[in-house]
Amino acid sequence: MLVRNEEWVLRCSLRAALEWCDAVVIIDHASSDRTRMILEEIGAGEPAGRVVIRSWPDSSRWDEMAQRQLLLELAREAGATHLALVDADEVLTANFLPHVRKWIAALTPGQILDVPLVPVWQDLDHYRDDGSEWCRQFVTIAVADCDGIYWAPEEADGYQHHCRAPRNAGDGFVPTSSLSSLSGGMMHLQWAARERLLWKHRSYKLFERLRWPDRQTVAELDAKYSRALDETGMALSRVPSDWWGGYRRDLINPAHETWYVDECERLWQEHGSDTFVGLNLWGWPADAR
Repeated sequence: MLVRNEEWVLRCSLRAALEWCDAVVIIDHASSDRTRMILEEIGAGEPAGRVVIRSWPDSSRWDEMAQRQLLLELAREAGATHLALVDADEVLTANFLPHVRKWIAALTPGQILDVPLVPVWQDLDHYRDDGSEWCRQFVTIAVADCDGIYWAPEEADGYQHHCRAPRNAGDGFVPTSSLSSLSGGMMHLQWAARERLLWKHRSYKLFERLRWPDRQTVAELDAKYSRALDETGMALSRVPSDWWGGYRRDLINPAHETWYVDECERLWQEHGSDTFVGLNLWGWPADAR
């Protein structure tokens, strides 16, 4: 699990991961809120080795592939044979808990496990349930370790984002027979905290424009990070009670004040408006603090 300033959700999501993982290895990426305290608090209540915390002190940029590779190496040091891939704002639906370890144990070396993505939307009581891309996606949540899998940035330009499954992984396994009678999957909570998501995608647009200015046009960059905020044709359904199960959803605070506000302001001040000409930043910086 990679974390940075995840106080708003971590008390629930880390405990949820511990429900189906033998251990959770965490890289704390220069958090400035109460994330570290929460990690240590939860770890203190678990047997030794169940919560392994490491630090990534460089706050200046987000090297996701490098961090995922370090997680792989740390997991191997801890004796892992199967690796769960869970972000801090993700929670596996509780009705999958009796099944998920059997699915993972059935993976062949290098094979990944894919389950439906559940976009929890607007609040913690509803999920998006329509024909949008977010309602048709599957997400990789585990891989059986083997020699040759790894995470690395793109060779051409060092791009570090959006590669969840490791390189050289085998075909994905979807537990089709079980899913025919089960609904659920990996609940992604980013849409439940819409203000945070808005600032997060502003910061991604700014950061990628700075670091990889020739990788995508302004229009392509805009389109990529605007898709998650598009609610065209949206329909919502109520989250079934067994998806939350015994998880402490009361420990999630979608209305928190996000650190991405300060990050956007920092990038804007350091690099100037001319650097970001043409980006659609949804009314900002006119409404910046």
